[in-house]
Amino acid sequence: MNQKYKNEIEETIKSLVAQRNLIFERALNVAMNGVLTEINDVFENNDIYEFDLSHFDDSSDSNLQLLVDLIKSIEKTAESIANLNSIDLKEYIE
Repeated sequence: MNQKYKNEIEETIKSLVAQRNLIFERALNVAMNGVLTEINDVFENNDIYEFDLSHFDDSSDSNLQLLVDLIKSIEKTAESIANLNSIDLKEYIE
Protein backbone atom coordinates (compact mmCIF):
# COMPACT_ATOMS: atom_id res chain seq x y z
CA MET A 1 0.00 0.00 0.00
CA ASN A 2 1.49 3.35 -0.96
CA GLN A 3 1.94 6.02 1.70
CA LYS A 4 -0.64 8.46 0.30
CA TYR A 5 -3.28 5.73 0.28
CA LYS A 6 -2.37 4.65 3.81
CA ASN A 7 -2.58 8.27 4.98
CA GLU A 8 -6.07 8.58 3.48
CA ILE A 9 -7.18 5.38 5.20
CA GLU A 10 -5.84 6.66 8.52
CA GLU A 11 -7.57 10.03 8.06
CA THR A 12 -10.79 8.22 7.20
CA ILE A 13 -10.59 6.21 10.42
CA LYS A 14 -9.94 9.40 12.41
CA SER A 15 -12.96 11.00 10.77
CA LEU A 16 -15.19 8.01 11.50
CA VAL A 17 -14.14 8.01 15.16
CA ALA A 18 -14.74 11.75 15.43
CA GLN A 19 -18.19 11.46 13.84
CA ARG A 20 -19.07 8.53 16.10
CA ASN A 21 -18.18 10.62 19.14
CA LEU A 22 -20.17 13.61 17.90
CA ILE A 23 -23.25 11.49 17.22
CA PHE A 24 -22.87 9.81 20.63
CA GLU A 25 -22.88 13.26 22.23
CA ARG A 26 -26.04 14.17 20.34
CA ALA A 27 -27.66 10.86 21.34
CA LEU A 28 -26.79 11.52 24.97
CA ASN A 29 -28.35 14.97 24.78
CA VAL A 30 -31.49 13.49 23.22
CA ALA A 31 -31.65 10.89 26.00
CA MET A 32 -31.01 13.36 28.80
CA ASN A 33 -33.84 15.55 27.56
CA GLY A 34 -36.12 12.60 26.88
CA VAL A 35 -36.00 9.13 28.40
CA LEU A 36 -33.29 10.05 30.93
CA THR A 37 -34.86 13.33 32.10
CA GLU A 38 -35.10 12.09 35.71
CA ILE A 39 -31.38 11.32 35.75
CA ASN A 40 -30.58 14.66 34.15
CA ASP A 41 -32.59 16.46 36.83
CA VAL A 42 -30.45 15.07 39.69
CA PHE A 43 -27.10 16.00 38.14
CA GLU A 44 -25.41 19.12 39.45
CA ASN A 45 -23.10 21.33 37.40
CA ASN A 46 -19.65 19.75 37.05
CA ASP A 47 -20.95 16.24 37.90
CA ILE A 48 -19.13 13.60 35.90
CA TYR A 49 -20.65 10.32 34.80
CA GLU A 50 -19.44 8.01 32.03
CA PHE A 51 -22.19 6.93 29.65
CA ASP A 52 -21.88 4.27 26.97
CA LEU A 53 -24.19 2.80 24.35
CA SER A 54 -25.46 0.15 26.75
CA HIS A 55 -27.30 2.88 28.66
CA PHE A 56 -29.54 3.31 25.61
CA ASP A 57 -30.08 -0.34 24.65
CA ASP A 58 -33.53 -0.71 26.18
CA SER A 59 -34.78 2.74 25.30
CA SER A 60 -38.27 3.04 23.84
CA ASP A 61 -37.29 6.31 22.11
CA SER A 62 -37.25 5.60 18.36
CA ASN A 63 -35.04 8.62 17.63
CA LEU A 64 -32.49 7.45 20.17
CA GLN A 65 -32.53 3.92 18.75
CA LEU A 66 -31.86 5.27 15.26
CA LEU A 67 -28.85 7.19 16.60
CA VAL A 68 -27.59 4.09 18.43
CA ASP A 69 -27.91 2.04 15.23
CA LEU A 70 -25.95 4.70 13.34
CA ILE A 71 -23.21 4.73 15.98
CA LYS A 72 -22.92 0.94 15.85
CA SER A 73 -22.72 1.06 12.06
CA ILE A 74 -19.94 3.65 12.17
CA GLU A 75 -18.05 1.57 14.74
CA LYS A 76 -18.37 -1.55 12.60
CA THR A 77 -17.18 0.31 9.50
CA ALA A 78 -14.16 1.78 11.30
CA GLU A 79 -13.27 -1.64 12.71
CA SER A 80 -13.56 -3.27 9.29
CA ILE A 81 -11.41 -0.65 7.57
CA ALA A 82 -8.82 -0.90 10.34
CA ASN A 83 -8.76 -4.70 10.11
CA LEU A 84 -8.50 -4.71 6.32
CA ASN A 85 -5.49 -2.41 6.53
CA SER A 86 -3.77 -3.93 9.58
CA ILE A 87 -4.30 -0.77 11.59
CA ASP A 88 -4.71 -0.76 15.36
CA LEU A 89 -8.00 1.06 15.86
CA LYS A 90 -7.17 1.70 19.54
CA GLU A 91 -4.65 4.31 18.41
CA TYR A 92 -7.53 6.41 17.04
CA ILE A 93 -9.97 6.11 19.91
CA GLU A 94 -9.82 8.80 22.56
